Amino acid sequence: MAKVMLSEMMKTKNLLSFEIFPPKTDKGIELLSGTIAKLCEHNPAYISVTYGSSGANVGRNMDVLKMVKQAGTEGVTHFTCIGNTKEGIKNQLQKYLDNGIDHMLALRGDLPFGWTGTGGDFRYATDLVAFARKEFGDTFEIAVAGSPEGH
Repeated sequence: MAKVMLSEMMKTKNLLSFEIFPPKTDKGIELLSGTIAKLCEHNPAYISVTYGSSGANVGRNMDVLKMVKQAGTEGVTHFTCIGNTKEGIKNQLQKYLDNGIDHMLALRGDLPFGWTGTGGDFRYATDLVAFARKEFGDTFEIAVAGSPEGH
């Protein structure tokens, strides 16, 4: 199956998408399946899936991305560098690929209250993108979120 290139689609038309924050409970995950099916009735180009600050709830992120793919639309994972090491990032990105997720929204991530650094190997999303490109080439289609105040 040919890879969906969202960036190419965006050149010719506006795309409908949704963003989901994974529920923290099993019951919430159970209910989300019906919600995703309803969202897919609107034919979104993709559904992006977040996770909590410093990687909290990242396991549920993968669960939800699998549900999105099973529902028949493209899944885009949010991926932060806050609190992540190079080795941890490499392993997590490989897990996404192993599960058919090859679209990423790269972010620095929100610093938890009181943090003075990133708690990881990278300070900015640009560092994360450079590392992902070095390790995986063009395997991932990567978008980057930035703050208007600093970018």
